Amino acid sequence: MRPAFLCAGGVLLLAGASLMAQTPPYEAAIAVHEVDARSGPSAQFYATSKLRLGEKVRVVQEEAGGWLAIEPPTGSFSWINARLIELDGTGRTAMVLAPEAPVRPGSTLTDQEPNVERVKLPRGSQVLIRQDKGPPKITADGSKWYPIDPQREFRYIPKTALNATPAVENLTAQANRPPAGNSDALWQQAEAARLAGNFPEASRLYEQCARQPGVEPELLNRCLSRLDYLRGAGAPAPYQPNTATANNVGYPPPNYPPTQPVQPGSQSQAVGYGPRPAAPPTPPGQTTAPGRLRRAGFFVDGKQAYVLEDSQGRPVLYVTAQPGVNLEVHLNRIVILAGPIVYRGDLRTNYVVATGVTPMQ
Repeated sequence: MRPAFLCAGGVLLLAGASLMAQTPPYEAAIAVHEVDARSGPSAQFYATSKLRLGEKVRVVQEEAGGWLAIEPPTGSFSWINARLIELDGTGRTAMVLAPEAPVRPGSTLTDQEPNVERVKLPRGSQVLIRQDKGPPKITADGSKWYPIDPQREFRYIPKTALNATPAVENLTAQANRPPAGNSDALWQQAEAARLAGNFPEASRLYEQCARQPGVEPELLNRCLSRLDYLRGAGAPAPYQPNTATANNVGYPPPNYPPTQPVQPGSQSQAVGYGPRPAAPPTPPGQTTAPGRLRRAGFFVDGKQAYVLEDSQGRPVLYVTAQPGVNLEVHLNRIVILAGPIVYRGDLRTNYVVATGVTPMQ
């Protein structure tokens, strides 16, 4: 019996050592009574929420000084400047209209002005407004900030807060638990689809994640919460700019001349972020000036939208493809688009249904 006992003890020691040596990403439990999750990897950064004994966290990477970057815990949110986005008609989603928009971690513990910027969203990104977090925050400089879902950000805890060696009964429970499958990978794919504005695909992946054998209860709740939002009354429909107010995004209406249809071989004209006077439609068969094709974070008339940018990275017009035209293969390349160019009041700029694509690089 003694050799068997020693063998069992060796297994437990190896299990503990294995867990302590594991590398991110991995899940772990909070081992202290409570600990602050912070906006950066130091006690000097403001706290965003509290984690308590036994709560599970997903560690994404290790930081210097004994800190760990974790996925934002349930209930986390962030702030984005109202000047850099435009709300849709429901006020539940918004799109980044500026070249980039910094995001600041929000806090449920303090009302101090958020000042940490670790992530910047590119133009065209779509975000979910967290109406459950109350009204927008007005900072000392008079800026308005909207609460949104975290955007590829981390929160930070000291490494000493984690349970490095689980109890024997926890090891036994883990051994008897059904395999978790690829639920974590499905969650990441679903989040990526949601952030890209592909809500049907995101819903499918959230549902698939929730149905995985042995899915963790916390992850299951997160999947179901996302599904409720996407499928319920709060589902972010294909983005439609809010035309109720001319200056909704906070930018003063630019003093550009009225937008004119782009003629063949002409220079692309910056459209800015504000409303534009209506320009007459151009006849079919036109082509655009060369521009870089990017994917927009919304849909137009039920189709994935793209944006054509000039050499300065400014949007020239929005694009969808007619059946048989594949714009995905030309992403981030300089192209000339063929198709009728019209002014769309809901987009507040020119729009083309591409009938052909000529790559320039």
